[in-house]
Amino acid sequence: MSNQQGILRPDPSGAAAGGRPAQPSREARDKAPERQDFAKKAGLAAIGGAFSGTFRVVASSIRDALLGDSGTE
Repeated sequence: MSNQQGILRPDPSGAAAGGRPAQPSREARDKAPERQDFAKKAGLAAIGGAFSGTFRVVASSIRDALLGDSGTE
């Protein structure tokens, strides 16, 4: 059967679905290490931000406990 007889075939250009064309496999394979590196750095930044915020809260609590919360007067 051919496409003219009513069998739907995917359009590789993406135009029929109104979306972007699929990324060629060679290009996707070439960019995989870049995406992995970005994801790793983003994850480390999120973890670092969480530790930084937690450290500030803990340091503030310790300071308030030692100084008797005198900094707010």
